[in-house]
Amino acid sequence: MRATEVFIADHTLWEEFRAKMIAYPTVSTELDNAIFQGVNRSSIQLLHNYHAGQYMDCEIDYFGTVAQRAVNRSNLEALLISPEPVKIDFGDGFFYQAVLLKISGVQNDTEVLSSVTYRFRVTKHTDEIKHNMDNGEIDIFCQSTVPLTDCRIYLPSAVVNGAIDLWVQLNDMTWSFAGMTISGSLILDGINKVFTMAGVNITNHDDFEWTDFPALKPGANRLTAMIEGIVISTVNSPISVRYLPTYL
Repeated sequence: MRATEVFIADHTLWEEFRAKMIAYPTVSTELDNAIFQGVNRSSIQLLHNYHAGQYMDCEIDYFGTVAQRAVNRSNLEALLISPEPVKIDFGDGFFYQAVLLKISGVQNDTEVLSSVTYRFRVTKHTDEIKHNMDNGEIDIFCQSTVPLTDCRIYLPSAVVNGAIDLWVQLNDMTWSFAGMTISGSLILDGINKVFTMAGVNITNHDDFEWTDFPALKPGANRLTAMIEGIVISTVNSPISVRYLPTYL
């Protein structure tokens, strides 16, 4: 178990911490659409900035002697207090990126049991989805329910290397590389907020005036990639789009 991952499948932490989750956590939604659709809208940035997302309250019972319970609480809370969001799996079919906001005082304290409630700021998601493009045009159905979901567009060097007039469009967002010779693979990374060419950061390149990073809207999305006005052929080395389905 890494310090940024806590698995609580089947409601129990017995083997690790002699503890048990009382029930599935209570999740409440709070969303600011204007901020969520801004540049800094990835799950990790949202959690750190507390701009949007959901609250989750989780009650856990600890068992054993007073000393044992104190040690086990300390061990679990050491995992929950992390500079990066904690990844939690409650066994409900979803995964949660969570930032711990509050720890309650001990409740229902008896000789063998004590209860503690933890409040998190969370985003709920499933496994990452990857779409490969058989040609330079593809319809992508985004399963997320949030207004915009950051995504990562990868254009392999075998497809774009040497191009001098590359144009990529996702819905109403456009990235133009007109007049610039492409020297390797391109990554338009809306998840980590960076553009790279052949592994080199070109996010702030003087020739470009991009104002946003790629993101998908719920439902149907259209991605088009063209070189000198012709849709790219990607049969042998596909362009790919990745995103993390995120739910309210």
